Parts: sequence; C-alpha cells; structure tokens
Amino acid sequence: DNSIILLTFSETMSIASLNISLNFVLKNETASSRLFLLTSGYGLTSNVDSISFGIQLSIQDVNALGTLSLYQSRNESFLRLTSSAVTDQNRNPVRESAAIQASDYILDTTAPYLISADLDLDSRALTLRFSETVSKDSLNVQDLHFRIMTNFNQTKQVNITGSLHERSAFFGQDWPNHTDVPCNFSVYKCDSYSFTGVTIILTDKDFNELAAHVPLLGGNKSQIVMKNSTIADVAGNLVYSHAGLPIGSILPDKTNPRLVQFQLDMQNETLTLTFSETVNVETLRSELMTLQKSPLTSPSSPNRRSLG
Repeated sequence: DNSIILLTFSETMSIASLNISLNFVLKNETASSRLFLLTSGYGLTSNVDSISFGIQLSIQDVNALGTLSLYQSRNESFLRLTSSAVTDQNRNPVRESAAIQASDYILDTTAPYLISADLDLDSRALTLRFSETVSKDSLNVQDLHFRIMTNFNQTKQVNITGSLHERSAFFGQDWPNHTDVPCNFSVYKCDSYSFTGVTIILTDKDFNELAAHVPLLGGNKSQIVMKNSTIADVAGNLVYSHAGLPIGSILPDKTNPRLVQFQLDMQNETLTLTFSETVNVETLRSELMTLQKSPLTSPSSPNRRSLG
C-alpha cells in the first residue's frame, strides 16, 4: 500500500554501496520470463547501515508493475538480486541466487483518482488519465457523463450511454525511464494491457448530442462527472468519484459531415435531410441544393431543379 520493498539480509549491509539500477529483478515466480528491472526514481527508508532496510518505489515503477501484472499478491512477488546490487560493510557483494518469494505482502488499498480528461471531437475520443494504473476491463462508461454550462447559467447533462471501442491509453510521464513498454501502440497491440489512462470512442448517438453543444465546450464550461463505480485500479480499488473535472484539451472536429439520406414529402411539401453527424442549421443554404432525376443528370438538364 505504501509501495515499499523491505529487504532483510543475513548481516549488516552498506547503504552507500546500494546500486539498484538494473540489479533488482522483480518477477511473478522463480522461473518466470516475465520480469521488471528497477531503474531509477526510488528512495530509501533509512540511510544507516543495517541488516534490514526498505526501498521506496517510484509511482512510475508501481504503474509498470500493475501493467505487467507483477507484485499484485504475495504469490506473484519474487525478487532476485545481482551481485552488484549491494555489499556488506567489508565490501563483500551479496550472493546472487534464484528469485525468492516475499515473506509478507500488504495489499494496495488506495483508491485511484482522475487527473485529467481530454476530448478529441475529430476521432470522437474521450481520454481519461488516472493517478495509477487502472483496469480497462473494469470500465463502466455509463457511470460517466458530461456537464455543460449553457449561456443562461444552466447546466446540460450529456450521458455516455455506451462506446464503440475502449482501449488503454499510455502516458509517458507515468512510465519509468529506460524501461521498454511491453506493446506497440502504433499497431494497436496494447488492448490486453492496462495503463494509467483509458480512451473511450463515443457512439454516434452520444457524439451527436455532445456536438450540439460544441460552441459551449472549453474552459470551465464543460466538465466530466464520474461515479466511483466507473473504474478500478488493478488491485480492485474503486476510483474516487468526481463531482466535475473541467475538460482539458479539446481538439476540433475536422471531418466533413455527409448527407446520409433524404425524405421528400410531396403531400406536406417538406424535404428532410439526415447527415452523418450534428450540423449547424444556421449554415444551411437551400439555393445550393438541387433535386435531380438521376445521379448523372448534367447541370443544364431540364431534369435538374435548384431549390430557392
């Protein structure tokens, strides 16, 4: 819970000789090929030579352990030291041996919390970043909604009723330096891993409702509201609920809408147009629309009529 590895040796060890980088091998079992090497960003619980001392892991190290499904229980917590890791007070290096299992394990009981929310209107993607690695498979998008402040100081709630796709989102600042990421985001091979972020691709219904309020998005006028049942970390701790986090960056929609279908009602003399997304009715120019007998009708054909 405090992200500390407590080590106990057979004799007093020299703290000054401690060399953690690449010499502490964390594994989920003795013979496993799945491992994690501590690199940097650590601290010590004591600066005095002792038979026992603790190593404070960085939050980046803890995030990586969550992604790699290491150290999530005592049965998955093994440690091997190389001979370069530490020496005793007489400069004798620690004996290198097979990985040994943790004698005790304290569960993580700290709830993650939401750090940021970013919206890409072009790809219809909402990306949430959390304080630690979260389990993508625990995501409940229905427990999220947008809250938008209107021009009349009233609030409009836009629910997220579902998603077209959900994927993990990687943030480099949450990952330890000099440690490889276990998958390739450029070819979308990371769906089986969990990171500190998740990306939700909005459904057409939800996006169109949100797009109707695009002029109001930005600043503190648009927020994400989240229940604690929205997502959990890899240890199963539910996220802290959030009463309203302002959306950070909002990338504009650059995709042109398409005319999907139209309905012509000769009885009521109406023409109904359906587009691929929400459109601004104030931009409609009927004089640029034509009714044609066939798709190949030429501009000068008598079978082509412009609307006034």
